[in-house]
Amino acid sequence: MKSHLKLAGSLAAAVAVLVAPATVLAKDAGTSHSADQEPRNAEAIARLIAVWGFVKYHHNDARDGLMPMDKAFFELYPQVASAGSLEDADAVIAAWLDAIGYGEPCDPCADDAMPSADQIAIVRPTNAWIATLPEALALRVKAVFNNRSAAAGNFFVQTAPVIGNPLFSNEPDYSNTSRVDDEAMHLLTLARQWNLLRYWFPYRDVMDTDPHALLEGALDEFLTAETPEDRQRARLRFAAESDDGHVNIAAYRKAGSPIGECMSPHGWQFVEGKLVLDGRGIEGHEQLRPGDVVTKLDGVEVVDLAQEYGAMIAASNSAWRERMLAATLARGVCATRQITATRGEEAFDVAVDWTAQGASASPDFGRAGETIQKLEDTVTYVKFDQLKRDQLPELVEAANAGTGLVLDMRGYVSDFLVFALGQYLVDEPTEFAVFTRADVATPGQFVWGQTMTLNPDPDGQRLTVPVVAIVNAATVSSPEYHAMAYRAGGVTIVGSTTAGADGNVSSYPLPDGAGMRFSGIGVYYPDLTPTQRVGIVPDVMVKPTIAAIVAGRDEQLEGALAYLKAQTAG
Repeated sequence: MKSHLKLAGSLAAAVAVLVAPATVLAKDAGTSHSADQEPRNAEAIARLIAVWGFVKYHHNDARDGLMPMDKAFFELYPQVASAGSLEDADAVIAAWLDAIGYGEPCDPCADDAMPSADQIAIVRPTNAWIATLPEALALRVKAVFNNRSAAAGNFFVQTAPVIGNPLFSNEPDYSNTSRVDDEAMHLLTLARQWNLLRYWFPYRDVMDTDPHALLEGALDEFLTAETPEDRQRARLRFAAESDDGHVNIAAYRKAGSPIGECMSPHGWQFVEGKLVLDGRGIEGHEQLRPGDVVTKLDGVEVVDLAQEYGAMIAASNSAWRERMLAATLARGVCATRQITATRGEEAFDVAVDWTAQGASASPDFGRAGETIQKLEDTVTYVKFDQLKRDQLPELVEAANAGTGLVLDMRGYVSDFLVFALGQYLVDEPTEFAVFTRADVATPGQFVWGQTMTLNPDPDGQRLTVPVVAIVNAATVSSPEYHAMAYRAGGVTIVGSTTAGADGNVSSYPLPDGAGMRFSGIGVYYPDLTPTQRVGIVPDVMVKPTIAAIVAGRDEQLEGALAYLKAQTAG
């Protein structure tokens, strides 16, 4: 047995109460099937998940890759899950801690190498939960914490070069094993997800609910999920608690969507809180018109569908959730389906055939045509999602020959142009963003990292006309980062709030081979105010309306042009 914590005499008796028989870890725990028919002790499982994750990321041997943590979970789970009492479960966990030891006494220790207070963006999670454990179990967990070495490495967590978002290359994959449908593996999935949010998610501080408070409710749902699809839905709903628009588990798309592989022939989006036909559609389906409001699908209220499927969509704000929900509801069975809609005061039903060649799930915003266009003879318009680096000289020349430039950023990017275009916006070095990164030596702590700066074009070339960028909920991640930079260079932002999900994406492996993507670093303004969940709030707010859809107008582009005209007139 490895080195043990020295216990004060007053605690020795308390510890003895918790020590399980020596054979407790010798049972064959190859599967959890033997415990499938027994009641589950949810409170005990929650304790196991918390202690197991704490050990995984804090114990010196685990950090050095010397401790097979999944194996330990598989051995412990059936005993803890079927424990007759919480005290019995505590005894199992305590015996495990005794068996693995608490790590050699550290010198130097992790706390000796802590960064200064002004370098810390998010402090490590409080250890107050440890104080809620029985005294003897708490003493063991504290010993693991107190013996943490100052060594910066961690077998389970590496960091990407330069930016520093976390990488997870040492998580076992059980997709090709008999464990894939095992209950213990299903709960290991929750253990991985929950401890990820607790220790490696840079926006833990802006979640609606602290991860620690999520565990009990998540366990209730995980333990009642029986089919593979129900288990995937439980994992999606827990992932959505991150309140991060980057979070998704692509392998679970079918479980998180209506049954079927066909698409609605009509395109729609949420406008003014309603599911509205937006004019996109395939030929031969003219029963519905732009501006019609869909209230039911096959007799089910849209508000009920939104509650069901929206709970499985991770979103930083309502704008992104509504965009993703509209795309989700556009999928369904290949059949004739009943759409109930309203047009003004009239309500009506329409039978619509859903096919594999339906309308696109999400709208494309902006003008059709070339990447760089001329509007009103003097304004240059750019479809930013098509703009390439080699087109920038043409863009700058065209814009400077007119009276203004519109960057339509309502979509993703096809090239990274933060600095390549940003250099034409500034006369001097201009800070626009600050990153945070995980402090691998102190799980759950995030430190301030790089400050990002726009530098002027070395040849002195500059955009000399007013520049406006149009944004909306389709402006997510990299386009948001571009908009931050350009705003610092004097660009005026017009439109509606963006998706509020920024930061290089990391992928966390789940036991069944799926990957859970999430924001791996934090992105803040230079004054350290957040962007996550807030999004890029426009300088000139122009929200889409149903009336504009009916009229076929692009209000946000109109608002951008009106702003430029006012600047020219001034």
